[in-house]
Amino acid sequence: MRSENKVIALCGFMFSGKTETARLVAEKTGRHFYDLDLIIESKTGIKIFDIFTQYGEARFRDLEYESLAEILRKAESSHGKAIIALGGGALVRAECIELLSKSALLIYLKASFGEIVKRMRSAGGLEIKSRPLAYENDLKKLEKLYESRLNHYELSGLVINCDKLTLRETAAEIIEAIAD
Repeated sequence: MRSENKVIALCGFMFSGKTETARLVAEKTGRHFYDLDLIIESKTGIKIFDIFTQYGEARFRDLEYESLAEILRKAESSHGKAIIALGGGALVRAECIELLSKSALLIYLKASFGEIVKRMRSAGGLEIKSRPLAYENDLKKLEKLYESRLNHYELSGLVINCDKLTLRETAAEIIEAIAD
């Protein structure tokens, strides 16, 4: 799957390892690294959690779309040598999927719901304020959210089951896949 001149975008549910895996791939391949959530925070000067609580999810999704479009424009000017860590809900918006389908290889970091919960708990539990849709500490609600996003993630050109993989192993699989 030769994609050396194509933007790579990692999708998946929260705690699937998108950000750290993208960072590792960028370090190993020399690609520019973009974290969509961090870019939104930098652009607005407001933490993601606060955007959700003060302005709502709809406003956040608008910012997400605008920021993704900007990143993709920048990436095109660097001949596609970029990797983007998307937010867990970035594919909920059809316009984001459309943008990505035109100029990126979408890779789904697939983690089971059980693995997601395990990772969340080891990182401090469901009360993590950087995860606004998980903050309510309601596992049933979180699982419904997880299930509602699966069909969006499945649109990806490549799926990597990362339940049993370390971040480095996941990054190595991506590097191998994009080099073929």
